[in-house]
Amino acid sequence: MLLAWLTYYGSALAALKRSHIAFPGLVDALPRGGRIAALVVREVAVIGFFLLLAWYGAAVLRMLAGDMLVTVDIPVQLTQSVIPIGAALFVIAELLNLPEWIRWTRGERAPLQTPVSQELTH
Repeated sequence: MLLAWLTYYGSALAALKRSHIAFPGLVDALPRGGRIAALVVREVAVIGFFLLLAWYGAAVLRMLAGDMLVTVDIPVQLTQSVIPIGAALFVIAELLNLPEWIRWTRGERAPLQTPVSQELTH
């Protein structure tokens, strides 16, 4: 149970910090129009996926109403609530980073990726 929570909430935190695996060199090599197109495709795919995950995760929670874990007296809804909550947090993180990504695609700022050497010092 805790591993699932760590995975979903950690994923949302990584999205907020822009720490997920990316290919900035590939996108940097594209002309401005290509960077904008890549950003639109990326955001539609990522936000769309996590909105679907949140929607269906909430539907699953409604189906699990009243069920309890077999080994401990904890509602299954509590353990599975991480799915829609984590997905919603991921969408929020993406939307918070979107203005910076737009500035970057327009060429107003440097790429957003943090150098690996800086991440390793934390």
